[in-house]
Amino acid sequence: MRKTGKSMLVLVALGTAFFGFNGVNAQAKKVTWHKGIPSTFKTHKYWVTNYKVKTEYGKNYYGRKFISFSYNTGIKAYDFDEINKMYYKNGKGYITDNFINYDSNGVFTPYLSYAKTSKNTYEFKRTKQMSGWPEEHIRFQKSGSSYKVSTKALWNHIDPNIGGNRSEKKWTKLGTFSVLKHATKKSMDKLDQKDPLR
Repeated sequence: MRKTGKSMLVLVALGTAFFGFNGVNAQAKKVTWHKGIPSTFKTHKYWVTNYKVKTEYGKNYYGRKFISFSYNTGIKAYDFDEINKMYYKNGKGYITDNFINYDSNGVFTPYLSYAKTSKNTYEFKRTKQMSGWPEEHIRFQKSGSSYKVSTKALWNHIDPNIGGNRSEKKWTKLGTFSVLKHATKKSMDKLDQKDPLR
């Protein structure tokens, strides 16, 4: 009887610890979403990979990825735009019939909201759901003065599981981005002419 009593006490203690732990986890997972973007990204709107991205066109060419945050006055909300450009090895833009021949379809997400999911991590998502568009999530994990950026597309709203509309279970890495110094909207419009880091 004494052993049974001790066993019951142990089980109760373990159960309390288990549910308490899950309660803490549940609280930790709850985040508050805010419309717009954090002040960090209002101050630093333009970001770039400091490293060159390999392309399928050989050693005479390379790619570079850029990120732009902008306020869209038409929809009165912030946009996220990932831009991919390709350059000759001397840094001049590689253009064929005004088309950038390097993964030109980057990630574009309007109607941004954000949440701080941990001390060094921000997560962005689209606030307005639209047919034909996934709820794109973008994660920024701070690493020194840079951010490791990943994306995940979710189809939990209007037309899930139609054709290729499948929610992604894992994050897809975009790259590691640093502030693009001295960048302006005007200079960003000229990315296809010359690599700004050269």
